[in-house]
Amino acid sequence: MTAKMSAELTNNRSLASENEDLRERLREAEETLDAIRSGEVEALVMGDQIFMLQSAEAESNRFRGEVLEQISDIAVAVDLDDRLIYLNQAAESKYGVSASDVLGRKQDDLFRIRWLTDDGKAAKDKALLSEGVWRGENAHLLADGSGFYAECTIGTLTDADGNATGYLSVIRDITDRKRSEQELREAHDELERRVEDRTKELAASNIALKEEVAIRSRVEKQRGDLLQRLVNSQEDERRRIARDIHDKLGQRITALRLQITSLADANAGEQSLDGILEQLQRTALRLDSEVSFFSWELRPALLDDIGLPEAAKAYVDDWSHNYSVSSEFSVRGFGEKRLESDTETHLYRIMQEALNNVVKHADATRAGVLLEWNPKEVVLIVEDNGRGFDVTRLGEQDEADKKLGLVGIRERAALVGGDVHIESSDHSGTALFVRIPASLVKAAPA
Repeated sequence: MTAKMSAELTNNRSLASENEDLRERLREAEETLDAIRSGEVEALVMGDQIFMLQSAEAESNRFRGEVLEQISDIAVAVDLDDRLIYLNQAAESKYGVSASDVLGRKQDDLFRIRWLTDDGKAAKDKALLSEGVWRGENAHLLADGSGFYAECTIGTLTDADGNATGYLSVIRDITDRKRSEQELREAHDELERRVEDRTKELAASNIALKEEVAIRSRVEKQRGDLLQRLVNSQEDERRRIARDIHDKLGQRITALRLQITSLADANAGEQSLDGILEQLQRTALRLDSEVSFFSWELRPALLDDIGLPEAAKAYVDDWSHNYSVSSEFSVRGFGEKRLESDTETHLYRIMQEALNNVVKHADATRAGVLLEWNPKEVVLIVEDNGRGFDVTRLGEQDEADKKLGLVGIRERAALVGGDVHIESSDHSGTALFVRIPASLVKAAPA
């Protein structure tokens, strides 16, 4: 046998012996791992190191081992040098390893930890040192590049004398929860962004609306001022015409009536003239009465002199006499008080227009007017027992509004802050209500 062949034979025998030794050590490791899992041993010996389990009683160890094997959470134990001393089945499945292949190796060979905050590791070390336990979140990065977010509880393992021997980690994969939290945060951020955008849009719309309201308010105020000036001009013109009719035309008609009366007296007994003179007297008397009433309608002196209630009552009495319609007038709450001149004028004209409608359209035999000043409001009511009408159709026909003078009535009421309401139905009469809130009522200076 050559020297070369002898060396190869020796080498093969050495390799066979080493293989057999390795097989024996692997068998012993597997038996040891099984013993640890079953709780039958109290310590794990690796080289010159002895790793104590948490309990000195084998039965208690067995129970703990069974529990750790059955839980769905990952359980990993390391010694003080971060060498793996235990993995449960959940850990083997999650990390894709066999416990016998990795026990005794560094934890970093199984996974690396990425802390989610700058002080995460320091906080963990501090909690373990002071309290013996730490709970928190981190990320586990595996050798194949994959990873997951983990919720961890790490507790200190001790020997029988209470000395720390390692750490047990119970780990739960919370990747789905973190993903849901992230989606929720993103949805919340998106909602916040949309709310912010919508708020900006609404703010811009609100500014535009305020500007439009301001413009409309200015236009409405200008319209109201113009209408008020127009009404004032009308009233001034009515006052002038009424004064001219009373001072000039009225006096001349009165003089004519008196002259006809004198002529009748001078020609008493002249039968040929009696009939003519009597007819002239009646005509002159009627003309005098109508001119006086016309002058009164244009602008009653009482309205300026003693106020609305007295002027309104006098007008209703003359209106009733002139148109042969029974009337009733009531006043409440005024006492010695007077409304501001513009308010009195507008209410008086509204009453006039309402009574004119009674004559023109209602075919009524009775009408009533109520004026009331109470702590809540000033109220004018004009009602009749005439034919009535369907108020629901008023808004459909502008011509109907114009025909009844309601446009002017509503505009006059609006000028003093009042509103108009009409109640009526066919063959049941009509009632017109004008209400001015007390907060808008202005009293005449004492």
